[in-house]
Amino acid sequence: MRDKDNMGEELQKITRVGFLIYDPHEELVLIHKRDDKEGIASRGKWDYFGGDLKSVDLSDPEYALSRELYEELGISVNKDCIKILPSIDRHKNERMYYILFPKYRTPDFRLGEGSGFIWFSFDQALSLDTDTGLKEYLRKLKDIVKP
Repeated sequence: MRDKDNMGEELQKITRVGFLIYDPHEELVLIHKRDDKEGIASRGKWDYFGGDLKSVDLSDPEYALSRELYEELGISVNKDCIKILPSIDRHKNERMYYILFPKYRTPDFRLGEGSGFIWFSFDQALSLDTDTGLKEYLRKLKDIVKP
């Protein structure tokens, strides 16, 4: 178990949040296509959703996640659906989440950033053109939801 002092230190290091949305009933994961514009990281590649923490987010990554969900997809989700995904060593400043998306809720996603999004099976998602930690996070998520 981690003590409160260490948890505070961990939160201070977090500068980004990311998330994958997983539909456990269909066994599909929602992947984001990044814009193909100059200056965009991983431009034109498939990626997870997320972004940098703003000053109001620094002590509450879950608030940042909620903000990013709304900015990128126009949705909000019940906190019970949000789980922390173990981090990747080279992304220690990022807190990654996965969202178990209930079948009975089919919101009307509104793309706020990027050039699109598509539901993929894990095998399809792992074959996508990406240069980020997406594949590593997909493997971690797959190990958790399909042991």
